[in-house]
Amino acid sequence: MSQAVRSERVPQRHRGTEKALGYWSNGVAMKVKVNGKTEDIAADLTLHQLLLALNLNPSQPGIAVALNREVVPRKRWTETKVLEDSEIEVIRAVQGG
Repeated sequence: MSQAVRSERVPQRHRGTEKALGYWSNGVAMKVKVNGKTEDIAADLTLHQLLLALNLNPSQPGIAVALNREVVPRKRWTETKVLEDSEIEVIRAVQGG
């Protein structure tokens, strides 16, 4: 598939993160669920890299990540690989009133 054709598939919220999410990549893409939505991402991403690709700052307080229904401690995000068919839940605490 050519780059131009593949770029049409990039969801609007992922514009600018195409390479990290596997678009236009020569590598293998895989399907995962992020907050209940199926996403195509590049193979071999860590949770930390996935958060960056989703335009989230992994060092920001108030973010929690569960991988296949198990909370992953923040200190393990850089070493925890996302595998094919994984289910990832990203939770952000927000303050307001």
